[in-house]
Formats: sequence, C-alpha cells, structure tokens
Amino acid sequence: MGIFGSCSGLLLGWLLWSCIAHIAALGNDDPLSGFQIDYPQDGGLSTVPLRFKFTMLNNGSSVDALKARYGDMFICVELEGVSTNCSPVMGAKLRFQELAEGSYVARAYIWDAEMDERYRETNPLSFSIVNAADFGAHTDQLVERYRVDQEFPPDLNILQWAEQLKQESLPPQTKSTCPSGIANDSRSNDVFLVIGVKSAVVTNFARRQAIRETWASKAAQVKVLFLGCTPNLESIPSHRDRLRLEAAIELEKAVYGDLLTGELECEDSHSFLAEKVASFLGWVVAELPQTQFVMIADDDIYVRVNFIVKDLTTVMPHKRLYLGELANSLHPRPYAPVRIASDSYYTSKLSYPMEQFVPYAAGPHFVLSMDCVRFIARNRRHLASLNGQDDTSIALWLLTIQVHVQLTSALISYRFIPCEDNVLSIADLSPLAIRSIHANLLHNRTLCHGFDRLVWEWKPPGSFMDILDPVSSGAP
Repeated sequence: MGIFGSCSGLLLGWLLWSCIAHIAALGNDDPLSGFQIDYPQDGGLSTVPLRFKFTMLNNGSSVDALKARYGDMFICVELEGVSTNCSPVMGAKLRFQELAEGSYVARAYIWDAEMDERYRETNPLSFSIVNAADFGAHTDQLVERYRVDQEFPPDLNILQWAEQLKQESLPPQTKSTCPSGIANDSRSNDVFLVIGVKSAVVTNFARRQAIRETWASKAAQVKVLFLGCTPNLESIPSHRDRLRLEAAIELEKAVYGDLLTGELECEDSHSFLAEKVASFLGWVVAELPQTQFVMIADDDIYVRVNFIVKDLTTVMPHKRLYLGELANSLHPRPYAPVRIASDSYYTSKLSYPMEQFVPYAAGPHFVLSMDCVRFIARNRRHLASLNGQDDTSIALWLLTIQVHVQLTSALISYRFIPCEDNVLSIADLSPLAIRSIHANLLHNRTLCHGFDRLVWEWKPPGSFMDILDPVSSGAP
C-alpha cells in the first residue's frame, strides 16, 4: 500500500496545536505522545499579532479517542506577569493581539476546567516582541543569509526577470510555444497527470520560477501548468507601466509555454479562484483529454511528483476520486462559513445559508479523477461558486454526483503542522523553502533538513506597485 492508502493514522499523528511538553501522565490510554510549542521559538523574535502554534502528537489513536480524552479541555498559554489565554483543544487558536515590545516568558498546558487541573505543562520558553518593521528586517536578514549559504539565486519579480533576459542572449532552445499549443505537443497523449498551479500572474513570478527550477523540471508523464487568467491592470496609473507588465507577461508565456492567461475565461483575482479552477478544468478536457488525473495546487507548494504518479497508478481508483487534505481532520470540529464581509474567506448567507460546510479538501492541493473533471467542465457555466472559493465550491459541485472527499495524510499545509519528512506535497512555502526541499532530496537528505520557520514560511506577495520601478511608476 502506497502512502496514499490507509493514511488516516499518520494524519492523526500530525494534529496540531501546542507546546514543548513536560509530560504529566494521564494513564496508559492517553492518546497523546507529545505536546510542544512550535512557534514562537525559544530565544526567538516575533511581532504582534502573535499566534502561538502547537504540535500535538498522538500515539496512533483515533480522533474520537482524542476527543474523548481532551474534547472538553482547553489549551492555555500563560505569559508570566501578563495574561493567560485559553482555547478549546479541538481546533485551538491562541492569539495575542496586543503586546508591548520587550521580553516574555511563556508556558503552555492542557487545562481541565471542571477539575481545575493542568496536564502536560511545558517548560518555560523565552521570546521577544519587536515592532513589525524590525521583525521584517530581521526576517529579511535571515532569509538572505540562508540564500547565500545555500547558493540559491535571488527571487526576481517579473519585470526584473524580463529586463535580465533582454540583457542576455536567449538560446533558441529555451523558447517554447505558447500554452495554447500544448495540445499539439507529441507528448500530450502520454500525459498521465496534469498539475494546475494557481498563480497570480503579476505578483507571483518568483514562486513560479522556483517551481519550474525544482519539482516541475523533469516530471515524467506530468504536465505542470500555471493558472493565471487575465490580469486586471487598470489600477496602475501609468500607461507605460501597464505596457511593461503586459510585455513581460507575454515574454514569460513565450519562453516557458506553461502560463495560461487569456486561454482561460476568467479574471486573475483571489475573488474568482473557483472560476479560475473551473475554467482550467474545461481547458484540460478540451486540450488534454487523455489525461487521467488533474491536481490543483497553490504556487507555494512542493510536490514529489514521481511518488504521486506511482501511487495514483498503483493504488488509487481512476474514477470518482476527489482526494485531498481534509481541513476538518486537521482541526476536528466543523468548519463554519466566515460571515465577516471584510474577510478574504467571506461566504454570504445568500450563497450558502447552512451553518457548516460539507467536508472539503483544503485549497492548497487536491486531486481529481478525469470523470470528476469532465463533470465540472461540462456543467461549469451552471455551477455557482461560494464567493469565489475553489475548495468549498469543488466539494459542493461534486456532492451533486455523490463524490465525497477522501482523506490523505500525504498532502499537508505547513501553517497547520510542523514540517514532516514523509509527505508527498507540502504547502505554505516560500520560494526559498521550495528550493531548499529540492536540494535536500537531490542530496539524499530528509525533506525537512535545515528547516527554519521564519525562513521557510510563505509570505504574502507584494502589490503591483511594489514590482514597478519607483522612477517609472509615476510617469503617466
């Protein structure tokens, strides 16, 4: 059985939330084997708002066993001389919104409120709070030092790359056909798995480049494409800058042949992710109909492609497959729609009146068999999305044909759990982390060798104006 099969025990071993544990025994039936603070690090720096991240490791027990033992308890973080925050164990979220700059000592424990007893109280952990600017500068220094030590190339934005390319002689063999010509490639009939990577065209070039130069570079029977859609450049005041960006995008398409923009009927916006995915699935059906599986992924991801192909070939069914990282198992309580209109994950009651979502695969990565792809492609103009969210929308669309998500612990998100070596896809990575993982695997090291949360963690991309040259951006 491959890593895709019978994996629920592994995932349960990665349920997270908490603190470096001084173990207080709860009996032989205790489902936990470890409890530790994952962030902030002892002796490290952070800024506000500060969200504590935890790891709870189980001993192979089920979620039900965890709920039975700890479901009515709380995880608490005590800042010495400041305050104590507590949150239910199942899905704990512990955040300190306001802390003055300075040094702090924290400890965490599991609290039985009814009996007023503490369990697994951790050793004290020291950290410092600095302002956001100082924290950003500190992180930038760590990242640059790491990059230089590893001899990785700097992250260029799309305009920097285009300018660099113009100054170099571009060998003819590096030029590719545009994405619309992919179906005419003689290798198209051999494609077993298509991986569609959602990517913001203007701001996320560095992520695409890290993927191209690592896990997507030599993937047999796999076609990796970037789902861009048409970028809306109207917010850029300078006509000259708009032309520069448009030219750089066309250059990227011509050089690599893997970026879909106008080929997809959608606008490049976080608000239209569901439309982006549905349009891409329609494109795959039309252009690569012999494909057997489609994987949808974010561009902050590392995929061990050959292992995924092996397991899809030998283990998984080729029909009615909807496979992904199940958010409800990472946080084993029902996921409720966000009703705050300003939130990026807002779901209105008009679009989804129910109080809980149906189980769905978390957005960073999920796999569909081709029959599911064809169903969505055929009906995409009649399938309404949930405020543009692709993950919850996909689950609802497939529910109409009674295809339900299947859980795998092979796909994980770094924001929820610590780095794990035995996975096939890991999300929430910086371009530097993508390159680091690739170098580790090439040199027969563990996937997480050299892991550093501040260096490896995904960071929001800059705006259009961050990419444009300050001198030119003011020209009308």
